[in-house]
Amino acid sequence: EGGNTDAARTALTEEVSCWDLKNRGPNYSLLCLSPNNTFRVICHDISSSKWFARLVLLAIVISSAALALETPQRRADPEWVFPFVYIDMALFVVFLFEFIVKASAKGFVFTKRAYLKNKWNVLDFICLLVSVELQATFWSNHAAGKNPTSSGNGFLRILRMGRVLRPLRMIQSNEGLRIVVQTLLDSLPAVFNVICICLLFMLVLALVGVRLFGGWFDRCSDSDTSLIPTSKECVGQFQDGDASLVRPRVWSAPQNNFDTVGLAFLTIFKIATVDNWRFDAFQAMDMPDELGQQPKHENSRWYAGYHVFCVVLCSFFLMQLFIGVMIDNFNAHRKINLLTPEQKAFMDIKQVAKMYQPMKRRPPPTNTVRRALFKLMHMRCFDDVFAFCILCNVIIMATKHRGQSTELAQTQVISEVFFMVIFSIEVAIRFSALGPQFWFKDRWNVFDAAIVSMSIIASPLIFGAD
Repeated sequence: EGGNTDAARTALTEEVSCWDLKNRGPNYSLLCLSPNNTFRVICHDISSSKWFARLVLLAIVISSAALALETPQRRADPEWVFPFVYIDMALFVVFLFEFIVKASAKGFVFTKRAYLKNKWNVLDFICLLVSVELQATFWSNHAAGKNPTSSGNGFLRILRMGRVLRPLRMIQSNEGLRIVVQTLLDSLPAVFNVICICLLFMLVLALVGVRLFGGWFDRCSDSDTSLIPTSKECVGQFQDGDASLVRPRVWSAPQNNFDTVGLAFLTIFKIATVDNWRFDAFQAMDMPDELGQQPKHENSRWYAGYHVFCVVLCSFFLMQLFIGVMIDNFNAHRKINLLTPEQKAFMDIKQVAKMYQPMKRRPPPTNTVRRALFKLMHMRCFDDVFAFCILCNVIIMATKHRGQSTELAQTQVISEVFFMVIFSIEVAIRFSALGPQFWFKDRWNVFDAAIVSMSIIASPLIFGAD
């Protein structure tokens, strides 16, 4: 047994040449260092030691402090240039030493626990490449007699901004920070869905705003309503009393308006931030009786309710929804990230099992026509076609703007009639296929029917106004 043990130990410590590609195993680091290589073992011991982690953390802290102290004035001062360069060079040596130790111990790319297979190590490697570029550029300019602090081209300036990533390396040195960041990243998909819902609500409010206020906020730069009651009198020049300057009279809309869907969307976003939203409400309250007239003080005060509704919906309700979903997903994923890999696999199996639970479906009707409509309604292309129609309807509605041509206005009216008929057919198909008993159980069916009904009732007013 002793002879066999010595033989096995000799086989394990036997080294394979870096040029011997045939006998090289899959666990060779840097394509040269075997798992039992003396240098690799030493690098592994160094990377696992506490003093090594503390040294790297100290270098990160010093690097962050140097970035905070570096200002444009100090970069241009010769007394500060070389101290910053020497500090950066010392930190570069520390980070290069860290890279060599970790890449030698774990492998660079092809091993099971390779250096680049860790996302945080990828961040460290990018910071290292930026440091290499900075050192090379500085000393090449210094050797050529040029300004060592020259920014170079735009690409180099953008690349040097990668130094600001160095403070993020502290996250890798702390297990608690890594769990928090990973939990935030895992929560992003659910947050993205909430963002989409918020944007959809804001889009609806913007479309309504274009209908209500498009072109009604226009006013003359001369605010004297007694001399300039309408846009026809807004010509010539006037004397600005505050600055004693002569300015031309211009009939235009204020900065925040609803003349187009894009401008309306920006205005809704500004209202949602509650940034002086009352001035936008005052504009709506001062709307005149007819287009082309100067604003009248509190002539349409009820339109302020639109802005109040936007504040309540966007700033309070949607923001609280966003925060609630974020916190809920954060707590859920935080518990998952604290589990072992085996426990995570068990949780995944439970989630899959819940997804494949049997679903209750309405049995197909016995009537031939209703059975055909029932099969049509459950076809995948049925929902896709009407979703495409909704998208087209929203796009055409978004083209409405002030000063549009007559042809575009007629096209919008025709499209609204067309989509009204399409959506009415959809409601009729679903009602006939499901029947009243099952149709009313789905609240979305009732919502669709209510929208179509309101569109039909309001169509004479809308088309007559257009």
